[in-house]
Amino acid sequence: MTELQELAEAIRRLNTAGDDIARIIGRPAERSHAGEFIASRVFGIQLHEWAEHRYSDGIFESGPLAGRAVNVKWYGHWGCLLDLHEDVPAGLCHLVLTGSAAQAVSSKGKKSPWNVTYAFLLDTDVLIPALRARGVRIGIATSVPKQLWLDAEVYPSACSPLLRLTDGQKQMLALFH
Repeated sequence: MTELQELAEAIRRLNTAGDDIARIIGRPAERSHAGEFIASRVFGIQLHEWAEHRYSDGIFESGPLAGRAVNVKWYGHWGCLLDLHEDVPAGLCHLVLTGSAAQAVSSKGKKSPWNVTYAFLLDTDVLIPALRARGVRIGIATSVPKQLWLDAEVYPSACSPLLRLTDGQKQMLALFH
């Protein structure tokens, strides 16, 4: 079997899995949509009906964050980068699911599995002023200092003052580790 034939077969298997994922989540089988679905079930988020909402993907339904808007991201690796907007509305949170910590090297030869190794909850009312004070440019792939990430960790460690996960929530996230 040639490399091209092998790739074609792997893509067929991927498409079959994608059909299953799309059926379950009700949206295309993309990491972003799957991450929003996972977050909705684990964190009690009511997703917006349309995926094209400007700043957020949904609203926390209960708990200490009830009523707050949330933007969900699912990155393959935790690389201390976050896509942000300069003009986000007050009260917005960023819930970031990530795989393992990224190495500062080329992605060549690396995998980007759909794993959840960490979850972070960042409050943009605090995050954006902290970044501006450090002179950080806000936008696509904003470099967020590692300590701000660590302070926002909700899984597996409970460091964020915004939210403490229940054992049930931790078990649900562990399904994707």
